Amino acid sequence: MGIETYRNADFLALPVPAGTKSGAPLRIGGATGLNVVATTDRANTSVAPRNADGSVNGTYNYGGGNVDGQASCVLVGAHPFVVDFAVANVLDPIYITGANALSADATGNTLYGHALTTKAAPSGPLTVRIAN
Repeated sequence: MGIETYRNADFLALPVPAGTKSGAPLRIGGATGLNVVATTDRANTSVAPRNADGSVNGTYNYGGGNVDGQASCVLVGAHPFVVDFAVANVLDPIYITGANALSADATGNTLYGHALTTKAAPSGPLTVRIAN
């Protein structure tokens, strides 16, 4: 008999790419992985928060209390992102590139979610519902 580890596994700490910031759309695990939004920066506590001279160490990041290299992530919901492409229709598919950038282009990219708003081509906000 299995033991339930997480009743709601939609909010997890996961390993994320270096430089990940809160609010970033991510595809964790490649083509067979999960679509998430980072809700904290990537943790880097392997360095001291202060330099020897007492100044703040800019490479230190508490990252929400996560283990080094991880960030808190959400796997569900609809989230606002700033994108630079047009979306003509609500529910149009939104894709994610290998570099974790959102795109309207399916070629070589993985489905990330669906648009809940529309927008013109200049850079601006788009609400996307995550698909997993």
